[in-house]
Amino acid sequence: MTMGGENKNKESIDQQLATGDFVWLCMAGLVAMLIVWVTLKVPDRAKSEEAKYCYHYCIQETDKNVNGRHASGSKYMSNLKSCYQSCMIKENKAKHEENTDKDTSD
Repeated sequence: MTMGGENKNKESIDQQLATGDFVWLCMAGLVAMLIVWVTLKVPDRAKSEEAKYCYHYCIQETDKNVNGRHASGSKYMSNLKSCYQSCMIKENKAKHEENTDKDTSD
């Protein structure tokens, strides 16, 4: 065989290997995306609305409480966290009370 024939053969084999690697890489990516999609937990819409309300409420309250006083980032974040946690507890209690106030007698 001549050198030209070996080079063409080598290029053909390299192209087939690259194509095979590309196909396997795409398949592995699809499997990974499928696994993520199956295990992804989508939050409940009502819970998301409560979280948005509490987040914006606590940002305003924390800004009011810290206004005019020196507050480091960690102090601001700890105030924000405690406000958010107490707001979520209040929202959950209100939601629970709302559910228990329903008349179930027929």
